Amino acid sequence: MLGLEFYKKLVQICSELQMKPEDLLLIMKLESGISPTAHNPAGNASGLIQFMPSTLKNMGYTDGHEKFRTLDAVTQLDYVKSYIEQNSSRTDYHDKRL
Repeated sequence: MLGLEFYKKLVQICSELQMKPEDLLLIMKLESGISPTAHNPAGNASGLIQFMPSTLKNMGYTDGHEKFRTLDAVTQLDYVKSYIEQNSSRTDYHDKRL
């Protein structure tokens, strides 16, 4: 169970990104089952939205994909937000459903 802190932070970052929380939750559900410990061994994708190791490194996370999966869901949301900010304009997310 992810808890109230996770949902509060999810709502906060979605508001800042001009997204609907349910849209981001759907992405996380499809990618990881909303599990911060999720791992796809085929490419070592990890976490809530299945970050690839190279993506984590490009985002400044240098501890490796194994360690990333030990971060709690609330902490991983910071990386999710950063990834969305770096890879799309806010207009794109505001105008489209994910």
